[in-house]
Amino acid sequence: MAKKNVLDQNKLAVTRLAAAACGGAAAAVADRAAVADRAVDENFAPDFVIHNTFPGLASDLKGTKQWNAVILAAMPDYNVKIDDQIAENDKVVTRWTARGTHKGEFQGIPGTGKKVVVSGVTINRYADGKIAESWVEFDTLDLMRQLGASPSHGHTSTQGQGTAR
Repeated sequence: MAKKNVLDQNKLAVTRLAAAACGGAAAAVADRAAVADRAVDENFAPDFVIHNTFPGLASDLKGTKQWNAVILAAMPDYNVKIDDQIAENDKVVTRWTARGTHKGEFQGIPGTGKKVVVSGVTINRYADGKIAESWVEFDTLDLMRQLGASPSHGHTSTQGQGTAR
């Protein structure tokens, strides 16, 4: 029974993280970024590693906070809905859908006003109750196409980083 409780706690932690970091658009971007940074500090291990990230972002806590700032500046109404979760041993797999309106610069593309939707999967490995590692997969090419970028824009990876890691 104890193992089930730990798995449920880890799933609940991912859900709370998504809600805290990117659950709504009511607050100002600076406030949402501060909340997201606190959520990272509270839920991620100090030596956290993300194994795939956007170009120019570090693969650690700093890079995760940079991602939060970038995505919230680009899409102030950015939010993530958790569609499904599976927990096994020390990992939680989360299938999610993110939505937002592109109002600020993202990956060199000025705000377009376009609404975007992207879905993905995040695998978080837990150690001592904190997220120690993440793997985030979503179709960045589709995201960039929704923003009006062509494949020649240089964004063809299918790996990316999301806040609900």
